[in-house]
Amino acid sequence: MDAVEEFRPQVSVTPTVGASLRTLLMFSLAVAVALAVHLFVSKKEPALETRSYTVFLCAVLATALLTAPAQLRWKGLRRWRQNMHPILTAAALLLCFWEIITSGLRLLPLPYFPGPAKVLQSLIGDRALLFDSTWHSLILLVSGYALGVIAGLISGICIGWSSPIRYWGMPVLKVVVMGMECRSEVFLCAVREGVAGYLLQDATAAEICSAVRCVANNGAACSPELCQILFQQLARQPSDLLGFAFNQAHGMTRREHQVMELVARGLTNKEIAIEFGLSEQTVKNHMHHVLRKLGVPNRLAVAQLWNHQGLLPA
Repeated sequence: MDAVEEFRPQVSVTPTVGASLRTLLMFSLAVAVALAVHLFVSKKEPALETRSYTVFLCAVLATALLTAPAQLRWKGLRRWRQNMHPILTAAALLLCFWEIITSGLRLLPLPYFPGPAKVLQSLIGDRALLFDSTWHSLILLVSGYALGVIAGLISGICIGWSSPIRYWGMPVLKVVVMGMECRSEVFLCAVREGVAGYLLQDATAAEICSAVRCVANNGAACSPELCQILFQQLARQPSDLLGFAFNQAHGMTRREHQVMELVARGLTNKEIAIEFGLSEQTVKNHMHHVLRKLGVPNRLAVAQLWNHQGLLPA
């Protein structure tokens, strides 16, 4: 039984020369039909508009016929033709059908639906304008990508280096960090810094794309094990939930919550500015927002409300 298995002949699935020749004949025949239809239809058309298309079809037909002997010795060319010629045959028949319903039967109104000959002639006549438009479009595309990369790189470096820039930039930018380790302290620190997505080292391309879409839609993204770490952290600090509910009820931001904490500790605006690396005027603005949102008259009332609510630092 093993000997029979050992000497079993292997079946080859490579295309035969006869099949390749039949495929080549189909393509050549389709181009010939397209050329014959074009010559018949173009009798009523100006010769200048149809000459280029006639030359194009003749060149395609001549190329198909002259390169036929090469595929007898070149297996790569024979395999390529075996795969591509059905598609090219369909394209040639589609060009033929296009010319019949436009230039031949006039089923579609001109000049809104020109035939393939007029389209090719327009492409040739306007080649300088088309090249110039394409070139400038590419320049705009590359420039836009380059400016986006430069702006993202500079803003990312500035946000990571400067606390004031990070404070003003984080509400506008949404950060997704990738290639991270599954360490609870690093994850919780990133969440406190305001990241919207946290992806581990083994994240797939599909998971990265899904996380970016989720964050772009004002969501957050992380792995299930990191969600469990976050839930456990909140369960160990139930007072944090009270602070979160307090901020939600009064429309307080995280920075305003931090300012409220330092006011309760008795720090002045100048000391708070030094603590956060902000200007004193920015702290005054935060303080004004805190007083307005809480509906209290002065800093003393803010400190009393903080102690009464039993809030924790943000």
